[in-house]
Amino acid sequence: MTERVLWLLSLILSIVLSILLIPFFGAMELWAGISHQRPWYEEHRSNWGRFIERLGSFPLLVSRGDRRAAPNSGLHELNLLGLRDRDYERAPSSDTFRILIIGDSFTEGDGVDDSESTFPKQLEALLNARQPLPGFSTYEVINSGLRGSLTFQWVDRLLLNIEWYDPNVVIAVFFTRDGTQLTSIGHFFQPIRQRIAAMSGALNQRFALLRRARQEEILEQLARSQVNLMRAAYLGAQQSIIEWQNAKCNLVQMRDICSERGVQFVLANFPTLYQLDDLHPFQEIYDVIDEFATQNEIAYFDLFPFFKGADASALWVSTNDQHPNALAHQIAARALFAYLSGSIFKQLDTTRRSAL
Repeated sequence: MTERVLWLLSLILSIVLSILLIPFFGAMELWAGISHQRPWYEEHRSNWGRFIERLGSFPLLVSRGDRRAAPNSGLHELNLLGLRDRDYERAPSSDTFRILIIGDSFTEGDGVDDSESTFPKQLEALLNARQPLPGFSTYEVINSGLRGSLTFQWVDRLLLNIEWYDPNVVIAVFFTRDGTQLTSIGHFFQPIRQRIAAMSGALNQRFALLRRARQEEILEQLARSQVNLMRAAYLGAQQSIIEWQNAKCNLVQMRDICSERGVQFVLANFPTLYQLDDLHPFQEIYDVIDEFATQNEIAYFDLFPFFKGADASALWVSTNDQHPNALAHQIAARALFAYLSGSIFKQLDTTRRSAL
């Protein structure tokens, strides 16, 4: 009799606990679903329009005051030429030194709400505060970054901007992705999504708690895939490095456009913000870019040493957006200021004195 009573009590207790746990886990699942920040590979799978907008290019010329969606807040006001910057006089005064910076979303400041926090504008502030070049009292640094762009679009931007703004120096800020075809959905993002879906399994895709628990593992899988594809785009077989070959031709063309107008051209490398230590997986790529610049007599500056040793995740816009945040832009601005002051400005000043 006692055993039967104990068995019934155990059964009742199990039923009661089950009844109590079902709403508990339901509440946990609801919380996980609400608080879970959807990674880009989940978010854009159901929102292709926004995904294409982030990767696509924008017209060189847009109407004045046009506004563009940004990941965070997300409106940026554009100037007359469609740049994320203020308007400038076409002809700079004799005491004004102008720098035109061309690049992709890293330069434009994708994910950084305040335009003054982007590295072109932080560099401008540093230059005006420290006045490093004799004979110039005003420094203007123009942000001609274009999200999702590749180097052939930079050539078009340069041809327009160099005539309009008449800069003293042009800096092309190159990010590892710019020499690849990795903006292609078919070649990069879709295969990764398929691998992630296979890796996640049906339960993970259905339940937010499991999906949240495996997010770090999934993101690491994504990182490894991106590393391998980027390395192949520079170090792989001939068919894999087509865009890098195109990029080299475009950068040489930009050098020649600047040279014809007596403008100093600089190629700067903005590192991938991932594993910023001695095991950084993109160093070989930076060496390839450095070798190309040397062979083609292009002034080259690598920003990686200024980022080395930093916590990469502390420099991201968010855990799901590895664009540089305001702190990373500050590091880039200070690095460029040091390079310009210690190298380019000295050369320009020497040339000016020789001409007098």
